[in-house]
Amino acid sequence: MIIKNSNKILILILALTVSIPLLVAAVYMHKIKTDDFEYERPTARMEYPELNMQGSLDGVKVVKLIGSNYAALLGATILHSDLDNYVAKRENPSDSLIINRKGDTLIFKYFSTADLQYEYQQNHRIMLRLNLAHNIPVYAESCHLGWGSASDQAHGKGKLSSAEFYLSRDALLELGTQVMVFKTAPDTFHLRTEGQRVFVRDSSEATADSLNAIYANIGNVRIHADKSTVEIMQPLIFDSLGLSLNNGSTLKLNHPFKTKALQADVDPKTQIVGDFKTIQTSWPIIK
Repeated sequence: MIIKNSNKILILILALTVSIPLLVAAVYMHKIKTDDFEYERPTARMEYPELNMQGSLDGVKVVKLIGSNYAALLGATILHSDLDNYVAKRENPSDSLIINRKGDTLIFKYFSTADLQYEYQQNHRIMLRLNLAHNIPVYAESCHLGWGSASDQAHGKGKLSSAEFYLSRDALLELGTQVMVFKTAPDTFHLRTEGQRVFVRDSSEATADSLNAIYANIGNVRIHADKSTVEIMQPLIFDSLGLSLNNGSTLKLNHPFKTKALQADVDPKTQIVGDFKTIQTSWPIIK
């Protein structure tokens, strides 16, 4: 039987199509069995600058943020600034931020087309920066807020003013910042960064006592928390503090705080978390 050249070529292509995947599979199986196989998971986040948004807050008297099942998916850093605008940064094209204005209320709502039901994905997050020119209330549902002390506001070219927050559905409000600064000799400090936060530690003086001796002013703050968490991120002194904790909310004291004026309404189911020294500062709230 004579086989035509065209048939020979067809048979050869078919043989290669079958044999090459089998050969590759055999090589990988050998590498796995001999521990000569390594899967390196990417650590760098993909960023999509073209998906960032910004807009004006002119005329806005109320801001409302609505997150998802994971509070960290929608985060906001809040500053009082004459800029009077917002900037939103998205880290994944599947994340969406629905912005809707109803009268004098501006609503930010997180939405994702990805399936986040079973596992929170680190590369899914929307971060907002709200530059508020006036003292307007911020309503937060299932999202993560940050309100800085006087030094933080200054770094953001902002001005320290009164703030009022309404938290619900497992929202988290961080008061102050994790930045720690100590007096250092030129050859004793160590610098490291995490994202945009800078940590400065003096190898000889960075102790808990020296940290607790530095209280940052945070102005007048009113907080209404329902099934949510308020966290003290650094030693703080309030000009006045209004604190309402209800429906099993949590007050997490990483550091002590002081207040010149206090008005507190604390549900018996409220959890106060911290060491003995920091919890001592919360006794006026409990009484």
